[in-house]
Amino acid sequence: MIWLTLKSWLLLLYFDVLMLTRDFNVLHARVSKEPVRTDSTRDVPPSDMLSRSMDYACVLYFKQVLCLQRSAATTLLFRRYGLAAEMIIGVQLLPFKSPLLGIADAPPTSAVRSASRSSQLPNQALRHRTEHRRVQERPR
Repeated sequence: MIWLTLKSWLLLLYFDVLMLTRDFNVLHARVSKEPVRTDSTRDVPPSDMLSRSMDYACVLYFKQVLCLQRSAATTLLFRRYGLAAEMIIGVQLLPFKSPLLGIADAPPTSAVRSASRSSQLPNQALRHRTEHRRVQERPR
């Protein structure tokens, strides 16, 4: 577990430097070009252990980890251990929020549970806009 946490921490550092020195296109290309490793001789840890190691690395990181940074690092970590992971970027327009989710073809993790909630974002935005109108229409 310590080795996985160290690898996760180094991936966070790599993407931190990449985000400071390059633009989003470079980051996107780096994540999308990482192949899913299919080395059958390697002992693959379960996805929840990989997620937990990324959680520990985020706690141990020297500054606050950005959502994009964490999602990119988690996606690469999963792919390097043979799990088909895909980074998905979602946006809620009203009120504006932009959650990033790393999702894998694996048992549910915190990112996967968050993804099921992100499908409700347009309804939440519509509900918020309706509630906002009601508040404005109240007489004083």
